[in-house]
Amino acid sequence: MAEFGIVTQLQGDYANVEIERSEACQHCNACLPSLTGKKMVLYAKNAAGAKPGDKVTISITQNGFLSAISLLYVIPAGVFMILLLACYLLHLSEWLCLGIAVAGVAVAYLLLHKYEKKLNRERYTPTIDKILEESAVQ
Repeated sequence: MAEFGIVTQLQGDYANVEIERSEACQHCNACLPSLTGKKMVLYAKNAAGAKPGDKVTISITQNGFLSAISLLYVIPAGVFMILLLACYLLHLSEWLCLGIAVAGVAVAYLLLHKYEKKLNRERYTPTIDKILEESAVQ
């Protein structure tokens, strides 16, 4: 999955890249939405050595994309369903089951956030593949 953007800022070996929101990435939420909502800022590994103002291509591996999706959606959904089923089998009230399941999802997200730094971030981080056009934007 490749996107096109313009490098806006360098941060060591990484760069902030402003991209147009496409249909393919509209619901991914890997980017930080800007004020307009159409343009987004993406934090990417600067493998091509781009400078601010350069037009670049950005990609994320399919394997990394699927892993990120499972961390963000599948694991919390699984926790939610398991807790709902456990509460149902214990014959608890529906509202109590819902509260426990929502609290379980919150705990799952907190644990994922806590251990996120120990994960292989390179797998999930987009990469600037090549510079398409060098411009003199300062």
